[in-house]
Amino acid sequence: MAGVVFWGTLASQRWQTLHALRGRGGKGVCIGRGGRSAGGATRATVDGGSRAEDAPPDFSSVQQHYSMGEQRRRAWQKFPDVHAGSTVVPRPRRIILIRHAESLGNVDEVVYTQMPDWKIPLSQRGQEQAADLGIALRELIGEGSVFIYHSPYLRTTQTSQAILRHLPPHQVKGVREEPRVSEQQFGNLPHLDSIRDSKVARKMYGRFFYRFKNGEAGLDVYSRISSFIGTLRRDHLEENSTIVIVTHGLALRLFLMRYFQWTVEQFEATHTPPHCGLAVMERLSDGRYELTPSSLEIIGADQAPRMSAIGRSCFRRAFVDSSPTSS
Repeated sequence: MAGVVFWGTLASQRWQTLHALRGRGGKGVCIGRGGRSAGGATRATVDGGSRAEDAPPDFSSVQQHYSMGEQRRRAWQKFPDVHAGSTVVPRPRRIILIRHAESLGNVDEVVYTQMPDWKIPLSQRGQEQAADLGIALRELIGEGSVFIYHSPYLRTTQTSQAILRHLPPHQVKGVREEPRVSEQQFGNLPHLDSIRDSKVARKMYGRFFYRFKNGEAGLDVYSRISSFIGTLRRDHLEENSTIVIVTHGLALRLFLMRYFQWTVEQFEATHTPPHCGLAVMERLSDGRYELTPSSLEIIGADQAPRMSAIGRSCFRRAFVDSSPTSS
């Protein structure tokens, strides 16, 4: 019951702040269901009048000058007492996303027609790449605890195992298989010609919205990645820690798209990183994360935002960037 009261209070505060933001000059914006306030007055509409309980809201006169993040920031600034005394939630020092090492399927596409995609192992070269990656990660991470997530696919599992062999056991606080960071589903044992035709069509249509027959669109992967990011933010509250996520090329880029709020066009301008390529997100002093220059380079994201809009969370509120997102 306490949780219900808390979220109800938070929703009320959000309504008050957004109403104040748009309500200067006697006009307000009704967001959500229609109804009456606690005092019995009908909520104002965007044209300054009142509306019936079941009338649809009219947003035609609202000018969307700011992103939602900017709207929230401005709203919180007008109500500093709402979040006074909030306790800052610590966040990991670094998040590292990794594309798996080379697999047999990357060497010969015929393999995709002979065994399930999730059971394809690393090639000999891939095993060597994964070993080199483990050494490089040990130097990059330095001190502090490490948490590892990996896709259930055999190639990501084997890459994770190679990494673990080069990390001090006392640093590794957890290893978890995470299905939500799996590869995009291409369908079950497709024919080689079908695979090639689909890849040509995807290039023309766009990776984000193109759907494979009996498989997924990039949008589907984006949705499950979004769910995983929510879990990540709830589960990890250690300041001096590093999160390592061993995943696939498309899932890696969609994770960054979601976290850094890239547009579909900005995502489409990126490309798949090389095998064992790293995308490193470093935490800034205000709790936001910034992609390193080399991370942007390996996926061709030079024109995309490199700083997250949302910083570290606080109990009772979220800290929102006080400046426009940098690129």
